[in-house]
Amino acid sequence: MKSTAYKSRGGVKIRDTGGGWLPLQKVQEIIGLPVIELTSGKVLGQIRDLLFDDQWHFVGILLEYKGLLRDGRYIPAPSIQSVGEDCVIVRKNQVRPLKEQNQSVTFCAGSSHLKGKPVMSAEGYQLGQLEDVYLHPQMGKIVGYELSDGFWADVTEGRKIVQTSEPIILGKDALICTGPVSCNRDQTAE
Repeated sequence: MKSTAYKSRGGVKIRDTGGGWLPLQKVQEIIGLPVIELTSGKVLGQIRDLLFDDQWHFVGILLEYKGLLRDGRYIPAPSIQSVGEDCVIVRKNQVRPLKEQNQSVTFCAGSSHLKGKPVMSAEGYQLGQLEDVYLHPQMGKIVGYELSDGFWADVTEGRKIVQTSEPIILGKDALICTGPVSCNRDQTAE
């Protein structure tokens, strides 16, 4: 398979459709960051997880629980100004109750999460287990998947970084790659 990603000092970069290289952010690097409102500088909370729909579109940020009632809160994706290394900036305070976002899937929290699910090819081969996803810095779109073949393979060979031109199907128990896959190894997997 042709390699289209590489690890640089600034992190993983993946070739974009225009032939250039884009620095990408892993979801697990975003989890835990503070969320700050642009105009007031007020900290609205910390990121607990990211929310996606069943087509892998980023729909919002799940915030840490606050208070005794422990109701889930989220910020819709269109409210996000930028995602940096140290914080996430939102245009204005758009914190909403999670119950308003009824069709979302989380990356690592909750009963319908993505992390750890097996990733299968349409031909019936297991490609690995989903450990992380890479987000396009401007679009918030998933453009790569980090897969594990187990602890020993992660240490000796590195994790797989996978790209596919076709959407991955979100199944109840597994994720299915329906199109061609390009893959390389990240030798610095944690």
